[in-house]
Amino acid sequence: MTTRKRPSAPHDEITVSKRLRLQHETARREPYTFDSCFSDELVVAIFSYLNYVELCTAQLVNGHWARLATDDQLWKRLFLQDYPSQRLRGSRGFSTRWSAEGGATGREIRPLPARLRVSGQVLWQPWKWMYRIGRNWQQGRCALESLADSGSSDRENTVSPEGYQHNDAPLVLLGGDLTFVASRHLSSSPRVTVHPPSDSPHHLMPSTSSRRDALTCITLDHSIPLEITPELAHTSLDVDFRLVAFLSSGSFSVFSIPPTAPRSYRETHRYTPISNQLDRTSSSELSVQHAAYSHPFLITLSASYTLSTWHISSSTSPLRLQTFQSFTSFPPSSLSLSHTASSYKLVVTYTTPVYPKHWGVAATEVNFTGQNADVRINDIRTDRAMSSITGWVDEEVRKGLVAEWSRKLSEVTAVDTDGKFVVIASNDNTLMLYRLYYKPSFRISFVRYLMGHSDGISATHVADGRCITEGKRGGLWVWDLESGRCVVVANPMEDNTGALKFERRRDKTALAFDDRKVVTCSDARLVKVWRFDV
Repeated sequence: MTTRKRPSAPHDEITVSKRLRLQHETARREPYTFDSCFSDELVVAIFSYLNYVELCTAQLVNGHWARLATDDQLWKRLFLQDYPSQRLRGSRGFSTRWSAEGGATGREIRPLPARLRVSGQVLWQPWKWMYRIGRNWQQGRCALESLADSGSSDRENTVSPEGYQHNDAPLVLLGGDLTFVASRHLSSSPRVTVHPPSDSPHHLMPSTSSRRDALTCITLDHSIPLEITPELAHTSLDVDFRLVAFLSSGSFSVFSIPPTAPRSYRETHRYTPISNQLDRTSSSELSVQHAAYSHPFLITLSASYTLSTWHISSSTSPLRLQTFQSFTSFPPSSLSLSHTASSYKLVVTYTTPVYPKHWGVAATEVNFTGQNADVRINDIRTDRAMSSITGWVDEEVRKGLVAEWSRKLSEVTAVDTDGKFVVIASNDNTLMLYRLYYKPSFRISFVRYLMGHSDGISATHVADGRCITEGKRGGLWVWDLESGRCVVVANPMEDNTGALKFERRRDKTALAFDDRKVVTCSDARLVKVWRFDV
């Protein structure tokens, strides 16, 4: 008699005890590792205690660690920790409150203005990339490029009209990937040259009624378009740039420039002074030297220190709303316009005479509210860096006056501000940093000297707590105004023996920068771009 074997149980019918025993034996054969013992969330929490060098080293271990070490929150924490005083992006313009880490820090930054939007790209860069750009700025690591020569500084050997004040320094602006360059020389066809990133340069031609005219100022709109809501602040939108070009005859044109097709620009507004106004007004009163634009309001400052407020409407020609005149302000000067939800704040910095033949810096704050074509001035406050005190003073006040008067300058070559800091440059390579305070009272206070250049200062630009200066022999310096730290991006020109060249460049230069690059332009039509997003 044969015995019949009992059929084995199918896999699904394995008893619970046997399944647990098999799993336990399998687990005992696998070694315990860091990855198998800890979840991804716990590993990221451990990585949060590492610095940027250690995070980069952790990415070389394996693919799993490389994925976790590039977590955006890790690099966000490092960026806010290592660069707490820097704004994330942008130049002068709209300011708001942005709360990092769910409202833990609440430091003030400026969101990306429309003029800095990059078409076809995600505007909000990964935090690791932003940290890398910040390190490049801190160490002066960049790549040098040259833009194509477009003949934008073509000049005519003609006699200047009466009252025209010629300035050799060209004009340069940045708008995302677009670079705008213009010459101040008199010409029968003044134009603004636009340099796209991957196309040949082309020209914007302002309308002019004069046989010979010259560009005196160009500015871009700094406002946040209505199409961009807080939910869309970090998305890619193709919003047209608004550029205003001013001519020495007093006329100006407003252009709308698509970022994806800058050749398809159109002139949306044009202002031309009436004939009887030209007869009564001198050329210095009409020639705009500085301008700030936050749509729909345009602020202009002429060579005779006439401050005007304009309203740019979509249906009518530009309308002048108010005009102010100053008789104690002198060039050089600078404008900074910021906009909150309910008001505008304009800061004008300029030089004032100091007895007997020296100069100091002063600032004026204008707060106003505006809706449509109605502007209301709320407050005007002014302060000078050099105090004027009469009568008898005590010893403490006397020491302060002595320190103030030791900072007077025999000649001022540049004054620039970003609304928080003021930098003043002199012909003896002196750079002085001042700070603007708005509460409880408006005042300008000396901070420190910025020591660096030995070859003369050719151009100065201040924005977002950062100052960049170019020397007359080509040296480029980047200053962090909060800490006073300086890095040399480009050394002055040298000869074959390594000694500094003694011949100085005769032409003045213009300088502009954003968070990614620095653009310098000389009157010899040489445009250089120093890129830090490498």
